[in-house]
Amino acid sequence: MDYRWPDDKKWADEEVALIQKLSSPYTMNIINTFVENNEMFIFMEYQEGGDIRKVITELQKLPEKERLIRVWTILAQLTRSVDYIHTQGYSHLDLRPSNIFMNEDGSIRLGIFGNVQEILNREWSSTLTPSSKLDSRTDIFSMSIIGFELLTGKYPFQSASEIATIEKIKNGETSKLPQYVTHEMNELVMSMMDHDPSKRPKIKQILEQETIQIYIRMFEEKQIAWSKVQTLTDVINKLKQNNEQQQEVQHQQQQTEEQQTEQQEEHQQQQEEQPKEEQKQPEQKVKAIKIKEKKTSKSFFDFLWPWIPSPPTTPDPSDPNSLIIEYINLLLISPSIDHGIINEKTFTRSNINEKIDCTVTVDPSITQGIVYFEVVFRRNDLYYTSMGIADSSVKFGPNQSPLEFEYGGKTVGYWSNHGLLHHSGSYIIGNAGYRCEQRVGAEIDMNERRITFFVEDEEQPVYVTGIPQSVRFWAYIHSPNSQFRVTRFERRSQSVSKGVQGSRSLEWGKEWMNEYEQYSVKKELEKEDYKNQEIQQTTKKNNE
Repeated sequence: MDYRWPDDKKWADEEVALIQKLSSPYTMNIINTFVENNEMFIFMEYQEGGDIRKVITELQKLPEKERLIRVWTILAQLTRSVDYIHTQGYSHLDLRPSNIFMNEDGSIRLGIFGNVQEILNREWSSTLTPSSKLDSRTDIFSMSIIGFELLTGKYPFQSASEIATIEKIKNGETSKLPQYVTHEMNELVMSMMDHDPSKRPKIKQILEQETIQIYIRMFEEKQIAWSKVQTLTDVINKLKQNNEQQQEVQHQQQQTEEQQTEQQEEHQQQQEEQPKEEQKQPEQKVKAIKIKEKKTSKSFFDFLWPWIPSPPTTPDPSDPNSLIIEYINLLLISPSIDHGIINEKTFTRSNINEKIDCTVTVDPSITQGIVYFEVVFRRNDLYYTSMGIADSSVKFGPNQSPLEFEYGGKTVGYWSNHGLLHHSGSYIIGNAGYRCEQRVGAEIDMNERRITFFVEDEEQPVYVTGIPQSVRFWAYIHSPNSQFRVTRFERRSQSVSKGVQGSRSLEWGKEWMNEYEQYSVKKELEKEDYKNQEIQQTTKKNNE
C-alpha cells in the first residue's frame, strides 16, 4: 500500500485499524505490518484453501444433492460472518468470491481489504439506480449472488456486454435457479436478491432460518472435532520427536555396549593364552558381560498410550484370539433431502416437521464376512430410536419407520425403549435398553448368518439367526434436530460374539412370540393385584 503522502498514510492507517478492530474467527487477521520505501507491507493470516472462486468451479463437478449440501454449509458460514460485521456497526460492501477465503478445516474468512467505494464491478453492484444507497442491504444482495454462483457456476445477470448486465440489474431481470435446488434454498436466495432493497431479509432473519441454524451447529461441532484432532496431532508429533530422540540415545548406548563386548572378547582371547589359574577371574567377568540383558526399546505407539489405542497389527496365524480390522467407506442414504442433512458419517434431522419418521440406510450392502456397525444417537430423548438391518431389497420412503407393515419380515430392529427386538410385528424382550450418547452396535456374521447386538461393547443375550444373504444397516430417528453418528463400520477377521449368560437365538422369518405384549399384560395384572391387596387391607382395617 502507498505510504508516501499524508492522504495515503491516513487511508492505510485507517484500513489497518479497521481490520484490527474487526479481528475475529470470521475475518482475515493481521499478523504484522511494516513500512519500507514509502510503502506499507501487511502480513495476513494464510488460508490454505485460497479464495472460493476455485470452490465454485469444483462444486459444479459434484452430484446435485452433494452440491446443495456444500452450498448450505458455505452460505451458513457466510451468514454468520456477515452478521458479525453488521453487529460491529459496519457494512462490508466488498463481498465477492475473490474476497472470501477458505481454511484447511473448511471454515471461511472474510477479507476486509479493498476500497469499499470502488464497487463498479458487475458482481457487487446494488440496484444501480441513482437513488441507490450502499448499506447492509448491499451485503445481502452480494450474498445472494455468491449463493447463485455456488449453485450454478454462473452469474445471475449474465449478458453479452457490461451495459446490458447493468440494465438487467437495474430492471431486476434475474436468471432462475435450476430445478434441483430445493424450494427452501430457492426462496432464500431469490429473496436476498430482491430488486427492492427494503424487501430483502435482514442478516438476523437469515441467521435464524432453520436450515442455516442446523448447518451452523453442524459446522461448530466439526470445528470442535477438528480442534481435538489438531491437538492430538501436536501431542503425537511431540511424542514422536521425543521417541526419536530416545531411540537415538538407545542406539548410541547399544553401540557402546557392543564395543565393550568386543573389547571383552578380545581380552578373553588374550587371557586364554595364559595359565588357567590366571584366567578364572577374567572369565567370570566375561560371562557377566555376555549374559547381560539387552534393553528392549519401546515402539512409538507405546509412548502414545493412554491417549490413543495401538494401531491394528497383522494377525498371528497361530494365535486364535488375533483380530484384524479393515475400515469400510460408507454412504448414508436419506429417504428425502428435506428430512435432514448428511455430513459424512453424521445425519442431522431437520426441524421442518415435528412428526416425521426418518430411516436412514447405509451403503454398501453386506453379503460376506464379519462386519461391525456402531452408532451414537444424540438429542432424541423425547422419542425412541432404533438401529438394525433390512433385506437389501428394502427401500425406506419418506416419513416411514422400520415398523411399516409393507416391510413385514424384512427388517430386524433394536429399539432404545426396553431394548426390544422387533421383527414381523413381534417384540422380544431380553436385551438392555440404551440412551442417547451411548454406543450401540451390531455384528453381522455372514458365515453363520447371524446378527448380535452390543451396548457400550457389552454383548446382548438375544441374537437373530438365518438373516438374508444380502442386508443393509439402518438407523431410525424422529425428534426434530436429533442426530446420529456412525462411529464404527468395519470388517473383522473373526467374530467377537462369544455368548453371554442367558443367550438365546431367534430365527429370521419365523413367527416370534410377542413377549413384550405378554410382559405388558403381566405388569398390568401385577398392578391390579397390588391395588386389590391395598383395597382388602383398607377394608380389613375399617372393619376392625
